[in-house]
Amino acid sequence: MSDLEVVRVRLDTVESKVDKHEDILQRLADQHNDMQIGIAEVATEVRMTNELLEQFMTSQQKIVMA
Repeated sequence: MSDLEVVRVRLDTVESKVDKHEDILQRLADQHNDMQIGIAEVATEVRMTNELLEQFMTSQQKIVMA
């Protein structure tokens, strides 16, 4: 094998590894976006639950006072 062939094989190996890393980074970015969406949905649910609890407690206070 000539030096040029060795360099080409090594370059192909490096390019393959770079492609794999790019794929992994893309998947990580996609999963991060999905996680951010999930967190936003949970925050919305918590906010709504807190509002309902507040309404319930207000109603309970009105009932007790009446």
